[in-house]
Amino acid sequence: MNHTKNPVLVFLPLAAMIAFTVFLGVPWMRRVDLQDRSLAWLSLVNMAIWWAVLWWSLHHLTFRFTSLFRQARPASALTEDATPRFVVLYPTCDDFQWQACYSCCSQDYPADRFRVVICDDSRDPAFVARIDDFHSQFPEVEVLRRSDRRGFKAGNLNAALEKVGGDAGWAIIVDADQHLPQDYVRRFASVVARTQNNVGYVQARQISDHELPVPSTLFQEALGNEIEVFYSYDLPLRATYGFLPMIGHGAALRLTAWREVPFPEVVSEDFAISMEMRNRGWLGAYAAEVQAWESFPPSFGAFLIRFRKFAGGTAELVRRHFLKFLVGPARFTEKIDMTMLFGWYVLMPLIFLNGYLSAYVCHRYWEMRIAALHPALPYVFVVMFMSPLPVLNSVSPNLFHALRQYMWTTAIYGAALPIAAWRFSIHLLLRRRPSFDRTPKEGREPQLTWQLRTAMLALGIATIVLAVRWYSPFTPVLCGLGIAYAGIPLFERLNESSFMGIVARLVVALPAAAYVYALWLMWQWYRV
Repeated sequence: MNHTKNPVLVFLPLAAMIAFTVFLGVPWMRRVDLQDRSLAWLSLVNMAIWWAVLWWSLHHLTFRFTSLFRQARPASALTEDATPRFVVLYPTCDDFQWQACYSCCSQDYPADRFRVVICDDSRDPAFVARIDDFHSQFPEVEVLRRSDRRGFKAGNLNAALEKVGGDAGWAIIVDADQHLPQDYVRRFASVVARTQNNVGYVQARQISDHELPVPSTLFQEALGNEIEVFYSYDLPLRATYGFLPMIGHGAALRLTAWREVPFPEVVSEDFAISMEMRNRGWLGAYAAEVQAWESFPPSFGAFLIRFRKFAGGTAELVRRHFLKFLVGPARFTEKIDMTMLFGWYVLMPLIFLNGYLSAYVCHRYWEMRIAALHPALPYVFVVMFMSPLPVLNSVSPNLFHALRQYMWTTAIYGAALPIAAWRFSIHLLLRRRPSFDRTPKEGREPQLTWQLRTAMLALGIATIVLAVRWYSPFTPVLCGLGIAYAGIPLFERLNESSFMGIVARLVVALPAAAYVYALWLMWQWYRV
């Protein structure tokens, strides 16, 4: 079946960046007469990296803002005759959650049309015993275990589907902390019954469970709405305008497609199978009317483990699957969009280094009394800086919560930037195979090593010193990054009610405040 994509949302940001470069960037750079050739080359590199970052940001903001103004799709009719057979896979590895698994069993769907299978890779005897106890209470739930853990989650899913996938048309893959409403399978049934034959997977919507009557931390309350931002604003339009990947949970997988394209045994098996399926002609669909709840990482340490896993997994995808996708049959629109989905991790090492390069270049311009900024750039930076707030406000109970999430996100991702950039770089350049680091749950707080704390504290102090040494209107930006780097030992205590917890929650607001001050200084600089 011939499949087309509407290219407008992908080409609008690119066209805007090209127009910005041609009509504003190039003419303005010609006015900057530099005698120092090395500074000219550094300025060019600095500008090229910022150009890529702005394109990446504008690309994702275009999808988000378009989703913000789209009309909500009505829920599907729950027809009685739409009862395909499902197998619900609950993969777990030392992170079994009783209530989450129970929500898979207590579905308002004919019992003879679906089955629940726990795919247990646990090694901790406590979790093995917990799963066995659950099975004794619900004997209709199957428990599958394998002798090894080859292939991480992908190997676990493939092994389970080889054993239990024969009589089902679709597999619903859930996460260990995912809570399903009672009509979850029925809603999926209504969606998959009307999907085209070339749809290999249907991705459903997820929202944060921190507003449910389940235990949650302050970290989850502050940042949990990131889940809804991603599923409600980043993903919905990609099936039509870009590339829609499967996210690995909260998705229904057509088993005909899986038999043709099993899960590649990599850390990011979801993105890998999405690209491999597209190469074979299979498509993805999005079902906003099917939703469940999941947990955001409960602490900074847990967040950092997940972020590092994503960075290493993306490096492995770039090495092993991305090139095949780029030369494959996917539409050019899909290839650009998939590049942008990977872009954050690819750009991280460059963004990290460019913070220092920008500070040095701006300092040299400041010393030479050259207005290196075009008069339009302060407007661009202000719009880009403030643009996430409408989306955050739409998923928050009030503006205060939206601002808190914005400030915490700025500091937390800034603090994790060097660590994730290093992880991506070593797995990409040294071709090391990443490990599948499970995100800690249920209050098991991971402790960062003293070596990591010391290294990040030293990096943060050095960054602040360089920011002051290379003084310019960019100085507050580099200071904000330095505060984030040095603040990692404090950010481990964001959930605490102690005095140090209060200090941590004050410090976490400083990077965003520094960036606001930097924006004000930029307005002064272009008038020089």
